[in-house]
Amino acid sequence: MWSSARRRCALVLASALVLATLSVATYGAAGDDDIAVDVRLDGPAVRVSVDCPVTASPTLVWDSRGLLTFTFENVRELDLVPGREVHSRLVSGDLKESEFLTQIVEQGGVVHILNSGRFIPNMWVPPLIGPPIIAAETRKQFGEIRTEILRRQTLAAAAGSMPTPAPAP
Repeated sequence: MWSSARRRCALVLASALVLATLSVATYGAAGDDDIAVDVRLDGPAVRVSVDCPVTASPTLVWDSRGLLTFTFENVRELDLVPGREVHSRLVSGDLKESEFLTQIVEQGGVVHILNSGRFIPNMWVPPLIGPPIIAAETRKQFGEIRTEILRRQTLAAAAGSMPTPAPAP
């Protein structure tokens, strides 16, 4: 017979697993399935790699500074190569360590926002559910960035200030 404390702990763990599974399914269903996200644990570090294709000009993608939006507190050192890449390194904040490279690469009429790097969180990441949750949240965030880029592209095209690129085959 389990004690009531053990039953509560098991219930909390089961609930967390169900919520994590629902979160992953919900985030992946938002039309962002073509955004490739790979999350791997490497000891205490979390390695993330993203490829977010967007049918827009490289200039418009660069102008949508959503690439520099963070939902946690941090101070970063940025090295910019205008129109091409951003290298960021954590100086201080909510993580122990973080370093990422974001590039804008045009391939066959489609711009790819490539983001790769690693961070070390201040908390333990559960090996079975942590990476899928991080991947789903990352995919959602890049989907929101792409949606904003495309919104700005539509506004610019309506104003006649830039041609809308043809969709990729």
